Order: sequence, then C-alpha cells, then structure tokens
Amino acid sequence: MARAGRELEKLVSILESHLGPRGVDIRSPDWLPDKVTGQRREVDVSLRYQVGSTPLLITIECRDRAAVEDKTWIEQLVQKRNDVGANATIAVSSAGFSAPAVLAAAHHQIEVRTLSEVSEDAVRDWAESLQMVALTFQFGLCSAHISLHSEESAVAPRLHAEVVAALETGLVDRPIMRRCHDQAAVSVGDLLDADDVRAGKPIFDSSDETVTIEVPPHSVVAAELKARFSTLSEGVPHSGETVETARTWEFAPGEVEILTTSGFASVALLEVGFRMRYFARPARLGTLLAYANADRALLNVGRFEAEFGPGKRREIIASSRLEKE
Repeated sequence: MARAGRELEKLVSILESHLGPRGVDIRSPDWLPDKVTGQRREVDVSLRYQVGSTPLLITIECRDRAAVEDKTWIEQLVQKRNDVGANATIAVSSAGFSAPAVLAAAHHQIEVRTLSEVSEDAVRDWAESLQMVALTFQFGLCSAHISLHSEESAVAPRLHAEVVAALETGLVDRPIMRRCHDQAAVSVGDLLDADDVRAGKPIFDSSDETVTIEVPPHSVVAAELKARFSTLSEGVPHSGETVETARTWEFAPGEVEILTTSGFASVALLEVGFRMRYFARPARLGTLLAYANADRALLNVGRFEAEFGPGKRREIIASSRLEKE
C-alpha cells in the first residue's frame, strides 16, 4: 500500500512538469546524498535541469494533512535544503500554511504552494466548460481468406475445425497459425502488432496508466489515447459510424503454416476483413484542484476517470496553465 501523501507527491510531480522548463528531469521520489553525513536523504520530488552550463536542483516536499503547516516544518526544510545542496525547495501542502510559516518561508526563500479543492468562480467556469470523452475503439473479424502455397495434391485441403472455430469468434488474439522455425502460435493480433512496430507506433496496455493533458487557456484540445492496433484504427471516424476494411499479409514458403484436415500447410496469403467503430464514453470528473503559490494560482487541474471497457480504467489529469498577469 502506498504511504500517506504519495498520491499528492505524484500529482505535484506531474504539475511541475507542466510548469518547469523543457528538458527538466523529474523524479518522484528521489534520494540525494547528505553533504554532512554522507547518507542518502529522501525527497518527495526533485527537478534537475541546466541553465547554460550550470546544473540546478530543486526539491519539492509535500504534506497531505488536515491541519495547516506551521513554521516548524519550514525550518526543517531549510536545514534539509542546505544539507542536500538544493538550489531551491518548494513546500506543498494540501491544507495551506499558517501566517508565521509563510513569513518564515519568505525569509528563508522557501516557496510555498497549496493544492486544494477549487471554489473560485473563474476556475469553476473553466471546469464546467471542459468536457472529457473517452473514445473506445471496437472491432472484430468479419471475413478471412487464406491462400496456401502450391500443393502436389489435386484436392485443396480444407481448414481444420479448430482454425475455423477460432476465426468465427471474431477475436484477433486467437491463434490460427504457427511460425515454422520455432512453432510459435500466431494470431491476427500478432500480425497487427507487427504492423504497428513497423510503423513506429507504441504497443502498450494503457488500462492502468495516468495520462496528463495540458489545455491552454480559452482553447479546445482533443487528445486521443491509444493502446494496441493504432494502424488499424487510422481513418475510422469518431462519430460512431461502423466501417469495414481489409488487411492482407503475404508469407514466404516455410514462414508460417496453418492446420488443415490433411495436416499443416504453408500459408501464402492471409486476407482479413475487419468491422470497426468508435464509441464515446463520458469521463467522470473526480476532483477539481488549483495549484498555487502564496500570491496566485498557477494551474487549474481537473482529474477524470475514464472507462475503456469492463475493468479497464484510466485516470486523466487535464491542467490549464494560467495566463501571466
């Protein structure tokens, strides 16, 4: 189980990546050497980047407590900043800071920031106008044509019942062939994955990932979240219309084989028809937050939970960098 406050640290790390310069190295948590004792000291978040030839280190410490933070915590952070050699330290509290804490932070050049639920009308207007929709790509097999390399037999072999049953499910991850050199099972999904790799598309399971989207002020942004089969979904309209397409793969003799009623036979060509569509799932707005320093808000943040299918959920953090005054 994650320790108390870890969720706050992760969110602050994400928000700082929006506020920091390009190329910043963000680690959460991080371990830094103590210049006095030589021991490693844990910090909640660290930011490293270069200004010219000078490396800079900023540490962020977070507290997720019900009570406001007092001057004592600020004094502890001053000592810790000096011991690890940080150029600056930011203190983040979910509940805010006492007046003496703010004065001490300003004196010791510790920047204080709060991460709290939003109540300001202007920020709430931003949230109400922000609509998040999860587009789920659905598809299945609707046809298949298989050509075999020339056989000596005058009668063309028929596909084995197991292969026919796998194709009739319409599922792409059911093995229907095998590679000749290692006997590994091959599915239509494997072939689609290989197409994505050749096209330079990432292949990953997105169900447990957190996605961050930066929304500029007064603008509309569409962000598409994809996992597998990116090349197959290209060109499919987001309106929900069902479309059909076909994908063809050609194989050299002795590359892949398929089970027939007469045994395994070498496959020359596989043509598969797909029926595809997108459908929209509204994303539920979980919390609306403001990330601010002592003077003003820096970011508006909306946290959404989108469902991409049974048991598949993803957290989306949409943040809007506030315009400078």
